[in-house]
Amino acid sequence: MLQHEENPHPPLPVEKIIDSVDELAKQKRSLLPLPIPHHVHEQIAFSSQYAILSHRWEQDDQELSFREAVKFPRLNRSVIRKKGFKKLTEFLHVVQSLYGCRYLWMDSICISNSDRGTSIPLMFDWYRRAYVCVVYLSTGLDIWADPWSKRGWTLQEYLAARRIKTVQEGQIQIQQTARIDAARDAQKELNLQHSRERPQGRWYLYRPEVEQAVWLFRLMISRETKRPEDKAYCLFSALHVDIPIKYGEGFDNAFYRLQIACLSQAETFDLLLWNGHVSSPRNSLLARDFTSFTFIRRYEAHGSANRFHLNSEGVICIFVPLIPWDITGEWPLRERWFAVLGDFSFHSHFVGVLLERLHGSRQVYRRIRLEEYKPPKGFVLPVQEWVHIM
Repeated sequence: MLQHEENPHPPLPVEKIIDSVDELAKQKRSLLPLPIPHHVHEQIAFSSQYAILSHRWEQDDQELSFREAVKFPRLNRSVIRKKGFKKLTEFLHVVQSLYGCRYLWMDSICISNSDRGTSIPLMFDWYRRAYVCVVYLSTGLDIWADPWSKRGWTLQEYLAARRIKTVQEGQIQIQQTARIDAARDAQKELNLQHSRERPQGRWYLYRPEVEQAVWLFRLMISRETKRPEDKAYCLFSALHVDIPIKYGEGFDNAFYRLQIACLSQAETFDLLLWNGHVSSPRNSLLARDFTSFTFIRRYEAHGSANRFHLNSEGVICIFVPLIPWDITGEWPLRERWFAVLGDFSFHSHFVGVLLERLHGSRQVYRRIRLEEYKPPKGFVLPVQEWVHIM
Protein backbone atom coordinates (compact mmCIF):
# COMPACT_ATOMS: atom_id res chain seq x y z
CA MET A 1 0.00 0.00 0.00
CA LEU A 2 1.05 3.51 -0.74
CA GLN A 3 1.52 5.53 2.34
CA HIS A 4 0.48 9.17 2.46
CA GLU A 5 3.41 11.54 2.53
CA GLU A 6 3.43 14.11 5.25
CA ASN A 7 2.57 17.67 4.11
CA PRO A 8 5.91 19.51 3.76
CA HIS A 9 4.15 22.90 4.23
CA PRO A 10 2.55 23.44 7.62
CA PRO A 11 -0.81 25.32 7.65
CA LEU A 12 -0.62 29.14 7.70
CA PRO A 13 -1.52 30.86 10.97
CA VAL A 14 -4.32 32.85 9.35
CA GLU A 15 -5.73 34.31 12.54
CA LYS A 16 -2.34 35.57 13.70
CA ILE A 17 -1.68 37.17 10.29
CA ILE A 18 -5.04 38.96 10.36
CA ASP A 19 -4.36 40.24 13.86
CA SER A 20 -0.91 41.50 12.81
CA VAL A 21 -2.28 43.30 9.73
CA ASP A 22 -5.01 44.87 11.83
CA GLU A 23 -2.41 46.09 14.35
CA LEU A 24 -0.26 47.58 11.58
CA ALA A 25 -3.31 49.37 10.13
CA LYS A 26 -4.12 50.86 13.52
CA GLN A 27 -0.54 52.07 13.92
CA LYS A 28 -0.60 53.69 10.48
CA ARG A 29 -3.91 55.44 11.16
CA SER A 30 -2.51 56.82 14.39
CA LEU A 31 0.41 58.35 12.48
CA LEU A 32 -1.76 60.03 9.82
CA PRO A 33 -3.02 63.58 10.54
CA LEU A 34 -6.73 64.08 11.05
CA PRO A 35 -8.51 65.44 7.95
CA ILE A 36 -8.98 69.20 7.95
CA PRO A 37 -12.71 70.11 7.97
CA HIS A 38 -12.56 72.28 4.85
CA HIS A 39 -10.88 69.43 2.94
CA VAL A 40 -13.77 67.18 3.90
CA HIS A 41 -16.24 69.84 2.74
CA GLU A 42 -14.38 70.19 -0.56
CA GLN A 43 -14.58 66.46 -1.19
CA ILE A 44 -18.28 66.40 -0.40
CA ALA A 45 -18.88 69.42 -2.65
CA PHE A 46 -16.87 67.86 -5.47
CA SER A 47 -18.76 64.59 -5.33
CA SER A 48 -22.13 66.39 -5.29
CA GLN A 49 -21.50 68.95 -8.07
CA TYR A 50 -24.40 69.44 -10.45
CA ALA A 51 -25.00 71.14 -13.77
CA ILE A 52 -28.15 73.16 -14.39
CA LEU A 53 -30.01 73.96 -17.62
CA SER A 54 -31.31 77.37 -18.67
CA HIS A 55 -33.84 77.17 -21.49
CA ARG A 56 -37.16 78.39 -22.82
CA TRP A 57 -40.02 76.08 -21.96
CA GLU A 58 -41.86 74.44 -24.84
CA GLN A 59 -45.56 73.61 -24.87
CA ASP A 60 -46.47 71.28 -22.01
CA ASP A 61 -46.77 68.24 -24.25
CA GLN A 62 -43.24 68.85 -25.57
CA GLU A 63 -41.42 68.91 -22.23
CA LEU A 64 -40.38 65.72 -20.45
CA SER A 65 -42.07 64.86 -17.19
CA PHE A 66 -40.15 63.57 -14.20
CA ARG A 67 -41.62 60.09 -14.69
CA GLU A 68 -40.38 60.05 -18.27
CA ALA A 69 -36.96 61.41 -17.40
CA VAL A 70 -36.20 58.77 -14.76
CA LYS A 71 -36.59 56.09 -17.45
CA PHE A 72 -33.94 57.75 -19.62
CA PRO A 73 -32.55 56.48 -21.99
CA ARG A 74 -35.13 53.67 -22.24
CA LEU A 75 -37.96 55.77 -23.61
CA ASN A 76 -40.67 54.99 -26.12
CA ARG A 77 -40.80 56.66 -29.52
CA SER A 78 -43.47 59.21 -28.61
CA VAL A 79 -41.27 60.52 -25.79
CA ILE A 80 -38.13 60.56 -27.93
CA ARG A 81 -39.93 62.81 -30.43
CA LYS A 82 -40.47 65.50 -27.79
CA LYS A 83 -38.34 68.64 -27.88
CA GLY A 84 -37.68 68.13 -24.19
CA PHE A 85 -35.91 64.86 -24.96
CA LYS A 86 -33.59 66.66 -27.37
CA LYS A 87 -32.80 69.26 -24.72
CA LEU A 88 -31.98 66.60 -22.17
CA THR A 89 -29.68 64.67 -24.51
CA GLU A 90 -27.82 67.83 -25.57
CA PHE A 91 -27.54 68.91 -21.94
CA LEU A 92 -26.17 65.50 -20.97
CA HIS A 93 -23.69 65.56 -23.86
CA VAL A 94 -22.26 68.95 -22.85
CA VAL A 95 -21.88 67.99 -19.20
CA GLN A 96 -20.32 64.60 -19.92
CA SER A 97 -17.96 66.03 -22.55
CA LEU A 98 -16.68 69.02 -20.61
CA TYR A 99 -17.46 68.83 -16.90
CA GLY A 100 -18.30 65.35 -15.65
CA CYS A 101 -20.80 66.56 -13.05
CA ARG A 102 -22.56 63.73 -11.30
CA TYR A 103 -26.01 65.32 -11.30
CA LEU A 104 -28.17 67.29 -13.75
CA TRP A 105 -31.00 69.67 -12.86
CA MET A 106 -33.66 70.84 -15.31
CA ASP A 107 -36.55 72.95 -14.01
CA SER A 108 -39.18 71.62 -16.43
CA ILE A 109 -38.48 68.13 -15.05
CA CYS A 110 -37.67 68.85 -11.42
CA ILE A 111 -40.40 71.39 -10.54
CA SER A 112 -44.06 70.38 -10.56
CA ASN A 113 -46.96 72.82 -10.63
CA SER A 114 -47.64 72.13 -6.96
CA ASP A 115 -44.01 72.98 -6.09
CA ARG A 116 -43.85 76.36 -7.83
CA GLY A 117 -44.77 78.45 -4.82
CA THR A 118 -41.96 77.02 -2.71
CA SER A 119 -39.44 76.71 -5.56
CA ILE A 120 -39.56 80.22 -7.06
CA PRO A 121 -37.93 81.99 -4.05
CA LEU A 122 -35.07 79.45 -4.13
CA MET A 123 -34.22 79.38 -7.82
CA PHE A 124 -31.51 82.03 -7.83
CA ASP A 125 -29.63 80.09 -5.17
CA TRP A 126 -29.98 76.85 -7.13
CA TYR A 127 -28.46 78.45 -10.23
CA ARG A 128 -25.72 80.17 -8.22
CA ARG A 129 -24.64 76.90 -6.59
CA ALA A 130 -24.50 74.93 -9.84
CA TYR A 131 -21.02 74.15 -11.14
CA VAL A 132 -22.04 75.19 -14.66
CA CYS A 133 -25.17 76.59 -16.29
CA VAL A 134 -25.79 75.21 -19.77
CA VAL A 135 -27.85 77.56 -21.96
CA TYR A 136 -29.92 75.76 -24.58
CA LEU A 137 -30.58 77.87 -27.68
CA SER A 138 -33.57 76.80 -29.76
CA THR A 139 -32.44 78.63 -32.90
CA GLY A 140 -29.26 78.83 -34.91
CA LEU A 141 -28.77 82.40 -33.78
CA ASP A 142 -26.18 83.94 -31.49
CA ILE A 143 -27.12 83.90 -27.80
CA TRP A 144 -27.99 87.61 -27.87
CA ALA A 145 -30.26 87.16 -30.90
CA ASP A 146 -31.91 83.98 -29.64
CA PRO A 147 -35.33 84.36 -27.95
CA TRP A 148 -33.71 82.99 -24.78
CA SER A 149 -32.23 86.45 -24.13
CA LYS A 150 -35.70 88.05 -24.14
CA ARG A 151 -37.37 85.80 -21.60
CA GLY A 152 -38.10 86.93 -18.05
CA TRP A 153 -37.08 83.77 -16.20
CA THR A 154 -33.71 83.52 -17.94
CA LEU A 155 -32.59 86.85 -16.46
CA GLN A 156 -32.05 85.51 -12.94
CA GLU A 157 -30.40 82.39 -14.38
CA TYR A 158 -28.05 84.63 -16.33
CA LEU A 159 -27.31 86.70 -13.23
CA ALA A 160 -26.73 83.72 -10.97
CA ALA A 161 -24.57 81.48 -13.16
CA ARG A 162 -20.90 81.15 -12.21
CA ARG A 163 -20.08 79.54 -15.55
CA ILE A 164 -22.11 79.59 -18.76
CA LYS A 165 -21.86 77.23 -21.71
CA THR A 166 -24.22 77.44 -24.67
CA VAL A 167 -25.40 74.56 -26.83
CA GLN A 168 -27.47 74.56 -30.02
CA GLU A 169 -28.29 71.68 -32.35
CA GLY A 170 -25.57 69.49 -30.92
CA GLN A 171 -22.87 72.13 -31.20
CA ILE A 172 -21.17 73.30 -28.04
CA GLN A 173 -20.46 77.00 -28.46
CA ILE A 174 -17.15 77.04 -26.61
CA GLN A 175 -15.98 80.20 -28.30
CA GLN A 176 -18.89 82.19 -26.88
CA THR A 177 -17.83 81.88 -23.26
CA ALA A 178 -15.44 84.84 -23.26
CA ARG A 179 -17.95 86.93 -25.19
CA ILE A 180 -20.67 86.17 -22.66
CA ASP A 181 -18.45 87.22 -19.76
CA ALA A 182 -17.42 90.43 -21.53
CA ALA A 183 -20.98 91.28 -22.49
CA ARG A 184 -22.27 90.65 -18.97
CA ASP A 185 -19.69 92.98 -17.47
CA ALA A 186 -20.34 95.64 -20.12
CA GLN A 187 -24.10 95.46 -19.61
CA LYS A 188 -23.65 95.74 -15.86
CA GLU A 189 -21.58 98.89 -16.28
CA LEU A 190 -24.06 100.39 -18.74
CA ASN A 191 -27.07 99.81 -16.52
CA LEU A 192 -25.40 100.90 -13.31
CA GLN A 193 -23.72 104.04 -14.54
CA HIS A 194 -26.31 106.23 -12.79
CA SER A 195 -26.37 104.25 -9.56
CA ARG A 196 -24.98 105.77 -6.40
CA GLU A 197 -22.70 102.78 -5.84
CA ARG A 198 -21.23 100.57 -8.51
CA PRO A 199 -20.64 96.97 -7.45
CA GLN A 200 -17.01 95.95 -7.68
CA GLY A 201 -15.85 92.73 -9.30
CA ARG A 202 -17.29 90.52 -11.97
CA TRP A 203 -20.91 89.93 -12.85
CA TYR A 204 -21.07 86.58 -11.08
CA LEU A 205 -20.59 88.43 -7.78
CA TYR A 206 -24.10 89.84 -8.14
CA ARG A 207 -25.87 89.64 -4.78
CA PRO A 208 -29.63 89.10 -4.61
CA GLU A 209 -31.03 92.05 -2.65
CA VAL A 210 -33.78 94.65 -2.98
CA GLU A 211 -31.25 97.42 -3.66
CA GLN A 212 -30.90 95.90 -7.16
CA ALA A 213 -34.59 96.46 -7.95
CA VAL A 214 -34.40 99.59 -10.12
CA TRP A 215 -31.65 98.09 -12.25
CA LEU A 216 -33.50 94.78 -12.71
CA PHE A 217 -36.73 96.60 -13.54
CA ARG A 218 -34.89 98.32 -16.38
CA LEU A 219 -33.59 95.00 -17.68
CA MET A 220 -37.11 93.56 -17.63
CA ILE A 221 -38.48 96.20 -20.02
CA SER A 222 -37.50 94.13 -23.07
CA ARG A 223 -38.32 90.70 -21.59
CA GLU A 224 -41.50 88.66 -21.72
CA THR A 225 -43.12 85.74 -19.91
CA LYS A 226 -45.98 83.43 -20.85
CA ARG A 227 -48.00 84.31 -17.76
CA PRO A 228 -48.43 88.01 -16.91
CA GLU A 229 -47.70 87.49 -13.20
CA ASP A 230 -44.39 85.82 -14.01
CA LYS A 231 -42.92 89.17 -15.11
CA ALA A 232 -42.91 90.01 -11.40
CA TYR A 233 -42.44 86.52 -9.98
CA CYS A 234 -39.28 85.88 -12.01
CA LEU A 235 -37.52 88.60 -9.98
CA PHE A 236 -38.48 87.39 -6.51
CA SER A 237 -35.42 85.21 -6.01
CA ALA A 238 -32.99 87.65 -7.67
CA LEU A 239 -34.19 90.36 -5.26
CA HIS A 240 -34.27 88.05 -2.24
CA VAL A 241 -38.00 88.65 -1.80
CA ASP A 242 -40.14 85.88 -0.37
CA ILE A 243 -43.84 86.68 -0.79
CA PRO A 244 -46.72 84.39 -1.77
CA ILE A 245 -47.21 83.28 -5.38
CA LYS A 246 -50.80 83.96 -6.50
CA TYR A 247 -51.36 82.91 -10.10
CA GLY A 248 -54.46 84.57 -11.47
CA GLU A 249 -53.90 87.89 -9.67
CA GLY A 250 -52.60 89.59 -12.85
CA PHE A 251 -49.44 91.61 -13.44
CA ASP A 252 -50.70 94.85 -11.86
CA ASN A 253 -51.25 93.25 -8.47
CA ALA A 254 -48.11 91.09 -8.64
CA PHE A 255 -45.91 94.08 -9.51
CA TYR A 256 -47.56 96.18 -6.80
CA ARG A 257 -46.79 93.51 -4.18
CA LEU A 258 -43.21 93.24 -5.43
CA GLN A 259 -42.65 97.00 -5.09
CA ILE A 260 -44.16 97.01 -1.60
CA ALA A 261 -41.91 94.12 -0.53
CA CYS A 262 -38.81 95.86 -1.89
CA LEU A 263 -39.64 99.22 -0.28
CA SER A 264 -40.30 97.51 3.05
CA GLN A 265 -36.73 96.16 3.07
CA ALA A 266 -34.83 98.91 1.23
CA GLU A 267 -32.68 101.59 2.85
CA THR A 268 -33.70 104.33 0.38
CA PHE A 269 -36.64 105.46 -1.74
CA ASP A 270 -35.08 104.70 -5.16
CA LEU A 271 -38.20 102.88 -6.32
CA LEU A 272 -40.34 105.99 -5.79
CA LEU A 273 -38.31 108.03 -8.29
CA TRP A 274 -39.90 106.51 -11.39
CA ASN A 275 -40.66 108.81 -14.29
CA GLY A 276 -43.66 107.29 -16.04
CA HIS A 277 -47.05 108.90 -16.53
CA VAL A 278 -49.25 106.06 -15.27
CA SER A 279 -49.36 104.97 -11.63
CA SER A 280 -50.22 101.59 -10.21
CA PRO A 281 -54.00 101.10 -9.95
CA ARG A 282 -53.40 100.09 -6.32
CA ASN A 283 -51.54 103.23 -5.21
CA SER A 284 -50.50 106.40 -7.05
CA LEU A 285 -47.05 106.45 -5.42
CA LEU A 286 -45.99 103.24 -7.19
CA ALA A 287 -45.22 102.58 -10.85
CA ARG A 288 -47.58 100.76 -13.20
CA ASP A 289 -44.90 98.74 -15.00
CA PHE A 290 -41.19 98.45 -15.79
CA THR A 291 -41.21 101.13 -18.49
CA SER A 292 -41.43 103.79 -15.76
CA PHE A 293 -37.81 103.02 -14.83
CA THR A 294 -36.14 103.95 -18.12
CA PHE A 295 -34.28 106.85 -16.54
CA ILE A 296 -32.25 106.60 -13.34
CA ARG A 297 -31.27 109.78 -11.49
CA ARG A 298 -27.95 110.03 -9.73
CA TYR A 299 -28.67 111.57 -6.34
CA GLU A 300 -27.98 111.42 -2.63
CA ALA A 301 -30.81 109.44 -1.09
CA HIS A 302 -32.98 110.55 1.80
CA GLY A 303 -35.02 108.12 3.81
CA SER A 304 -33.89 104.98 5.57
CA ALA A 305 -35.14 101.76 7.04
CA ASN A 306 -38.33 101.98 9.12
CA ARG A 307 -39.49 105.08 7.23
CA PHE A 308 -41.95 103.25 5.03
CA HIS A 309 -45.00 101.18 5.83
CA LEU A 310 -48.33 100.16 4.35
CA ASN A 311 -51.45 100.35 6.48
CA SER A 312 -54.43 98.01 6.39
CA GLU A 313 -56.35 100.32 4.03
CA GLY A 314 -53.66 100.25 1.34
CA VAL A 315 -52.32 103.71 2.21
CA ILE A 316 -48.54 104.07 1.90
CA CYS A 317 -46.87 106.07 4.66
CA ILE A 318 -43.41 107.60 4.17
CA PHE A 319 -41.40 109.72 6.62
CA VAL A 320 -40.11 112.69 4.57
CA PRO A 321 -39.89 116.51 4.56
CA LEU A 322 -42.83 118.27 2.86
CA ILE A 323 -42.40 121.63 1.08
CA PRO A 324 -45.49 123.70 0.11
CA TRP A 325 -45.51 123.89 -3.68
CA ASP A 326 -47.31 127.24 -3.77
CA ILE A 327 -43.97 129.01 -3.26
CA THR A 328 -43.30 128.28 -6.93
CA GLY A 329 -46.45 130.11 -7.98
CA GLU A 330 -48.20 127.00 -9.31
CA TRP A 331 -51.95 126.90 -8.85
CA PRO A 332 -53.89 125.89 -6.76
CA LEU A 333 -52.10 127.40 -3.81
CA ARG A 334 -51.34 125.23 -0.77
CA GLU A 335 -52.99 122.18 -2.33
CA ARG A 336 -49.78 120.75 -3.74
CA TRP A 337 -46.71 119.68 -1.81
CA PHE A 338 -43.24 118.53 -2.70
CA ALA A 339 -42.09 115.38 -0.87
CA VAL A 340 -38.28 115.34 -0.67
CA LEU A 341 -36.77 111.92 -1.44
CA GLY A 342 -33.18 112.95 -2.19
CA ASP A 343 -30.92 115.71 -3.46
CA PHE A 344 -28.44 116.46 -6.21
CA SER A 345 -25.55 117.59 -4.06
CA PHE A 346 -23.48 118.92 -6.96
CA HIS A 347 -26.07 121.60 -7.88
CA SER A 348 -28.16 121.92 -4.69
CA HIS A 349 -31.41 120.61 -6.12
CA PHE A 350 -33.87 118.36 -4.36
CA VAL A 351 -35.54 115.44 -6.12
CA GLY A 352 -38.87 114.00 -5.05
CA VAL A 353 -42.52 113.69 -5.97
CA LEU A 354 -45.19 116.34 -6.30
CA LEU A 355 -48.27 115.47 -4.24
CA GLU A 356 -51.82 116.75 -4.24
CA ARG A 357 -54.05 116.59 -1.19
CA LEU A 358 -57.15 114.50 -1.87
CA HIS A 359 -60.44 116.39 -1.84
CA GLY A 360 -62.12 116.24 1.55
CA SER A 361 -59.01 114.94 3.29
CA ARG A 362 -56.42 116.82 5.31
CA GLN A 363 -54.14 113.84 5.76
CA VAL A 364 -54.02 111.83 2.51
CA TYR A 365 -52.34 112.74 -0.79
CA ARG A 366 -51.91 111.33 -4.28
CA ARG A 367 -48.83 111.45 -6.49
CA ILE A 368 -48.88 113.81 -9.47
CA ARG A 369 -45.41 113.44 -10.99
CA LEU A 370 -41.68 113.21 -10.40
CA GLU A 371 -40.27 116.66 -9.71
CA GLU A 372 -37.15 118.67 -8.87
CA TYR A 373 -36.92 121.69 -6.62
CA LYS A 374 -34.19 124.30 -6.37
CA PRO A 375 -34.51 126.00 -2.98
CA PRO A 376 -33.95 129.75 -2.55
CA LYS A 377 -30.89 131.05 -0.77
CA GLY A 378 -31.03 130.50 2.97
CA PHE A 379 -33.66 127.77 2.63
CA VAL A 380 -34.01 125.44 5.62
CA LEU A 381 -35.37 121.97 4.93
CA PRO A 382 -38.51 121.24 7.00
CA VAL A 383 -38.46 118.46 9.55
CA GLN A 384 -39.61 115.04 8.42
CA GLU A 385 -43.17 113.94 8.97
CA TRP A 386 -45.35 110.98 8.14
CA VAL A 387 -47.06 111.50 4.79
CA HIS A 388 -49.99 109.28 3.76
CA ILE A 389 -50.45 108.56 0.05
CA MET A 390 -53.09 106.64 -1.90
